[in-house]
Amino acid sequence: LVEYAQGDDVYLRNAALRYFGESGKHVDLLHAALGNPQWSTRLTALEALASMRTVESVGWMIEQMQSEEGRMLHEFADVLFELTGQPFRTSKGSWRGWWEGEGKDTPLIDASELRKRRKEEEDRRLKQVTSVEFFGIRIISERVAFVIDVSGSMTEMLRARYVDEKGETRMAVAQRELQRCIDGLATKALFNVIAFNSGVDRWLEDGIAGSTPENRGQAKEWVARLGAGGGTNLYDSLREAFNDPEVDTIYVLSDGEPTAGEQTDPGIIRQHVRQWNQNRGIVINCIAVGGALSTLQWLAEDSGGTYIKFN
Repeated sequence: LVEYAQGDDVYLRNAALRYFGESGKHVDLLHAALGNPQWSTRLTALEALASMRTVESVGWMIEQMQSEEGRMLHEFADVLFELTGQPFRTSKGSWRGWWEGEGKDTPLIDASELRKRRKEEEDRRLKQVTSVEFFGIRIISERVAFVIDVSGSMTEMLRARYVDEKGETRMAVAQRELQRCIDGLATKALFNVIAFNSGVDRWLEDGIAGSTPENRGQAKEWVARLGAGGGTNLYDSLREAFNDPEVDTIYVLSDGEPTAGEQTDPGIIRQHVRQWNQNRGIVINCIAVGGALSTLQWLAEDSGGTYIKFN
């Protein structure tokens, strides 16, 4: 396992590190893995050290946090809050200043005090203004793939907000929201858009692109040209998103259960995505348009993502 933890195979490496966290062994390897170039390895090491709950590891986390951005910055902030109860969120300088001052000598927070701090933090969170959202789900990742359903049923009309208003098609709403979201991405963000009906199409054929004005414009034009028709190939579109090692967050929008592709059975799709994600840690946020969809709900629940219904 030590060889796997230091090896090049990301899946074996992460599995070994996860075991060390569960067994309390090889803390030195977990410390080293916090600085690994692969984000999923850093996340695995972070979670393993968090489960061991030592004051020493808090210092290691704060040190590595100085180099993190996007979703990983929030992952470090969340773990540090759970261990210490300190309200610094993603403020790297505040965490460093606290650690160099009183933090090194401060015991980890106990369960009862943590519950109180969580309530205070939730109250603050509800008051904050969100910079960019996709159908109400905050985008904190800077390595994101949008997976969008363009099957024939996306031409159906959604209810208008007011009685005297004309409704829009599901497709039109999805396109508008996605274009608005692309416009609001952080300048450091990397992103791609994957569309699926009976087949799968990608804005970028390989990798994810930087959020430059040129790339955002090209992506929005590509989204505007999408047309709705065909079946619902959720399985192959998810596999496309998982094929990119840099992606750490996926947003899936669909209005129906799978009907096309290599797999259409919801239970098998759930099982396979769990396997793909076992040592990746990708968060899958899902938007069900027009009604409840169990497959999307499962994907979000299994990955720690958010599931919403949009009517």
